[in-house]
Amino acid sequence: MLHVGGNAEFEGSLTASQINTGQGATEVHLMNQNVRTSDNVQFADLTLTGNLNLYGDINTQNVTNLDVTDKVITV
Repeated sequence: MLHVGGNAEFEGSLTASQINTGQGATEVHLMNQNVRTSDNVQFADLTLTGNLNLYGDINTQNVTNLDVTDKVITV
């Protein structure tokens, strides 16, 4: 066990099963995809609570049922 009271610097690889960033210990899992702000990510399903803000073009919508709250569409 290594306990560091201040900063720690590592050269090379660091292997850990958990990491504590100050919010409590979190397990480390491989993600199989990059998650940088410049990368595109893909999810099998996505459930959102709250607002979804889209910027840019939406090319297609393939839905069975479409429920539109704001029924004003400006072209």
